[in-house]
Amino acid sequence: MEAGTSFDYFVYYRVRGGLDTGSVRARAKLMQSSLAHGFDGLETRLLQRADEATTWMEIYRGVRDRQAFEAALEAAVEANRLDEIIEPGSARHLECFVESD
Repeated sequence: MEAGTSFDYFVYYRVRGGLDTGSVRARAKLMQSSLAHGFDGLETRLLQRADEATTWMEIYRGVRDRQAFEAALEAAVEANRLDEIIEPGSARHLECFVESD
């Protein structure tokens, strides 16, 4: 990859059944906000699957330093105890994409 390449991250997972959607959203948004403050130009979004409300996706656009971002994301997930909201037997799935030329 060339210097200056920007990466987009997509993290999807199934939320544990029975949890309050508002508190799950607040916890995930708080984590995203803390990450955005640590990386200039980082844009975040939080989505729910249209046909299955327990599947959520975090989007991070404009990542310049993959290694630093992935370490910060892992630390933020731990600090915000996001693993507690994941459906048992499921996991957070992380994908990284770059613009196709």
